[in-house]
Amino acid sequence: MSALHNPNLRIIHWLTANLVLLQLLLTATWRIFPDPLPRVDEALVQAYITIGATIFCITFVRLVIRVTSVQLTDSRDTFRKFATIIVHATLYTCLLVVPISGCLKLAALGTRIHLWGVVQLPEMSLNIVLYNTMSAVHLWTSVTLIAFLTIHIAGATFHKIVSNFSDR
Repeated sequence: MSALHNPNLRIIHWLTANLVLLQLLLTATWRIFPDPLPRVDEALVQAYITIGATIFCITFVRLVIRVTSVQLTDSRDTFRKFATIIVHATLYTCLLVVPISGCLKLAALGTRIHLWGVVQLPEMSLNIVLYNTMSAVHLWTSVTLIAFLTIHIAGATFHKIVSNFSDR
């Protein structure tokens, strides 16, 4: 079975897409309601961390499945093959870097990091330099992720239209 038609990859793809959308909604919630009650804020932070860790794990599993699956020969032209590789490599990189940088950013402030309500990562002391660095990495990889998700959606839509048109 090819990686392109592996039903597990489709499930993981849509699970990842929905979790990323949920992360974007949580981020928007913080922008709309910047000062929620402390207990609500702590719950949102822990939910955000847990969802990010889940995205990281799912992305890692997805990469393993893709690498170990037999690939179909690709009939697309060279430019589209190259564009697909670049877009997917960037998406995978962002899906792995954003959660790591986010956890490191919060840990650098001394925030307790609980994953899935079970695993607690070791605490760090306050480190403003690390916080500022990870904040920038988190922000710019998040922006890059959103930009490349938009490109991915546009490319998938184009591919669907072209393949439907060429099937006629």
